[in-house]
This record gives sequence, structure tokens and C-alpha cells, in this order.
Amino acid sequence: MDSSAARQALTDALDNGPRDAPPRIRFRAARAMLRDRAAHAIGASATLPLPDILRLAEAHAITPKLRGLAVLLVHALAVPGLLDTGFPAIQSFLERVLQHALRRAGYDFGASPERKRLALGRLHETLDEHMRPLELSIPTWIYDPPPPNPAA
Repeated sequence: MDSSAARQALTDALDNGPRDAPPRIRFRAARAMLRDRAAHAIGASATLPLPDILRLAEAHAITPKLRGLAVLLVHALAVPGLLDTGFPAIQSFLERVLQHALRRAGYDFGASPERKRLALGRLHETLDEHMRPLELSIPTWIYDPPPPNPAA
């Protein structure tokens, strides 16, 4: 799942409730969507809370579904109050699944939980950039021979 699709899925879930409803009601559909996506990504029961599903995910290999879930969770952390509970499990999951992107973003793996939460809450702004594959730093013409010249 790309970042824009993750944002759209989260936006759709957040728009499910009435605008004047309290956050607890408005966020219900978004939390359920996150829990369902997490359960689907690892084949677990969607009756478990999100933090428990993420703890179970530690035993699974990192797959495109888990990366898509991680992108979705990064965007969810940018919504104040959406993911108030279970942050240690979310943090651990993101640090494992998005390890390379977090390193590229300058994430401090040894920071305090508060600083980590702030950094992860801002990560949605630059996540696309940090998840792009690394580009070659040596021009290809240096190590690739030129194609044969048919005129010669």
C-alpha cells in the first residue's frame, strides 16, 4: 500500500462518523479499520485489540501487507487522540517493520518514549521520501560498457 492510499483509507474511516460527535465516537470506525487491517495482515482474529495483534506480528516475517499496515499506522499517529492506547506495541512494530526508513529519517532508536512518539507522529510528513529505494550514487556509465556502435 502506498502512502497516499493509506492516507485515503484512514481519511475515509475518520469521515465515517458525524462531524459534531466526540472523538471517541468519530474515531471508532478508524480504530476498527486499523484493527481489521492488522488482523488481516497476519491472519489473526479481529476480535483482539490492536496492540495485541501488533505483538503477535513480531513472530511474522515482514511482508508487503505488514509494511502497508505500518504506513497506515504512521499516518494514524498523526491524528491527535486516535491511537492513545497501546503505543509501546505500535512503536515496537514500527521500529521493526520500518527500520530502514526510520534510519534514513534520522530516528533515534535510543530516545525516550516521549521523543519517539513525537518523532513517529511527524514521520508521516516525510515517509514517502524515506521509503523510496536507494538510488545508485555511482553513474552507470562508469561500470557499464557503452553499447556497440553500429556505424563503426
